[in-house]
Formats: sequence, structure tokens, C-alpha cells
Amino acid sequence: MIELLVVIAIIAILAAILFPVFQKVRENARRAVCESNLKQIGLAYTMYNQDFDEMTPAVDKTLQAGGIDGSGYETDYFVLMQPYLKSVNVFLCPDRSDSMPTTGNGMGGPAGSSYALGGNNSKAAGASARAVDIGGCFDNFNATGQCIGYGYDDGIAGDGGYGLVGPQTYLKDSSGNYVMQRGGKIPYRPGRSIAILANPADTVAFGDTWDNLSVADDNASGRFKSTAALRHGGLENMCFVDGHVKPIRMQMAKYTGANDAGAIIVIPVDPSNATKWCYDLSAVGVYGGADGPGSSGYPIDSDGETCQNVANGLYANSTPLP
Repeated sequence: MIELLVVIAIIAILAAILFPVFQKVRENARRAVCESNLKQIGLAYTMYNQDFDEMTPAVDKTLQAGGIDGSGYETDYFVLMQPYLKSVNVFLCPDRSDSMPTTGNGMGGPAGSSYALGGNNSKAAGASARAVDIGGCFDNFNATGQCIGYGYDDGIAGDGGYGLVGPQTYLKDSSGNYVMQRGGKIPYRPGRSIAILANPADTVAFGDTWDNLSVADDNASGRFKSTAALRHGGLENMCFVDGHVKPIRMQMAKYTGANDAGAIIVIPVDPSNATKWCYDLSAVGVYGGADGPGSSGYPIDSDGETCQNVANGLYANSTPLP
């Protein structure tokens, strides 16, 4: 009996030692698959730029006919690049296991609802919506049953125009009237000429995110509230404009600035990496105006701030979370 207990104790000790090692090996394998996916996306992105006069993909929320439930779908960046990849599976990160429903209202919410669930940080989503679409990722195009894992660089702070798309505005017809869709205006962010990018080899194009569209710092954390919850142990993969892929160590933080204090954001551990989401360090964000989304509710910046100002503010007004 004593010998049996000794053997059992030895097995338990070995298991305690080896299981974390196996887990780390598995995580490294998932990270490698993620890197491979992003390399393929980077190649497709380069081909897209060449075919469209060296312009980055625009963000256009105009509905196209069809979709999973037939109510139409939006041409997000991963839809635009389908001719070059022929598969949505490339946009699925093995470390994002959120599943999504097979039906919805075409705006990210459950079928029959009248509101848009929006991104994973959306305040419009109620508990009942979360129960239906916990990942906040229904897009009416992706039929894989798994949430898209990579976001597009719309700037260090989403919608303001710091990244690979211009500031958010809304579509108008030839008479200057807003084009309406499902009772609301249609958000639109124009693409940019890659010629104006100050440093393409050091500018993020796509990367790990919990948001179906954005890899901006104010959108990429998702519904989680700790650095420990970030993908790949916080070492998130990013694909740059020139096509190369490398991981960046990220952390979650609580924003303590004047606007929207308490918001949860995700930022690089190394402050020098924060400006990799800027098409130019001197780029100025636009949030106000009749067509802009307005600065209210954005925890980071306001009109007139350069991308470098925003990066400085992120670290001066936030507290890292474990």
C-alpha cells in the first residue's frame, strides 16, 4: 500500500509539472497558426491594394443582398478580401473560440431585435442579446459558426481617422441627404492611399482582437476585463502593412481621463509600440462636426489631437489591469 501511494504521489507530481508545459506547447501551436493566418491575410491585403489603385479597404456599412438569413450583409474588410483568399476560415483565430448564432438581424443583434449589438464593447447590448450572441460578432456573412478573430486598423482610437481608414462619416445621396438603412444613417470610413503612410513597415494593418472590425485600442479588449484574458497570453499577433507579422505584448488598462473615465482599453506594454496604429504621428483625429461620431463617449481623444498626443494620453491617463 505504501509503495502504491508513493507511485501515485510521483505520478501526481509529474502531472503537476508537465501539464503546464503541455498547455504552453499547445498555446505556442495556436499562436503559430494565428501567425500563418495573418501572413495569408497580409498577402491578400497587398493584392487588394494593387488592384484598387493602392488604396486601403474602406469601411462601408451599406447592405448587400443575401447573407446567412437573407436580410443582407455588410462588406467588412474580410468580405472585400474574399476574392483573394476564397475562405472565411483564414480570419478565424484558434484562440478565439466564441461561437455566433446562425441567424440575426443583420446588425449583430439577435433575429427580430431592432437595435445593433455593435462591437464587443457596445453599451446598447442587453443581457438577453448577450445570451444569444455572447461574442457580439454576428455579421450575416460568416457562416463558419465561429467569430472573426482579426480586426482592421481604424486607428489608435476607433472612428477618428488615425489608422488605415479616414474619420467616420455617413453616406449621402447626390442631393446631400443622408442615405437611410434600417431606419438609420449608414456609417462610412473611406480608405487611404498607402502613399501617405509615413512608415508602412511599422504600421499595423490587422491583428488579434475581440471586435469583428476594429483592432483599435478602444475596441480590441472585448467583454473581458483583465490582461490575463487576452489572447495568446497577451502576446497578440499583428500583421503590418508591408505584410510581415510579429507579436506585440499587450495589456488591459482602466482609462482615468476626463471623458468616459473607467472605460477598459487595451494598450501595448511598451509605450513606443502604441503609435504603430498611426498612419502618421502627426495625423490629427476628427470626432466632432455634423458627420462625425462626436467625441462624447470616446475615452481617449478629441478634435485636434495628433496620433502621438493620443498615445501619450493613453499612458498618462490609464491604470494597467492584471
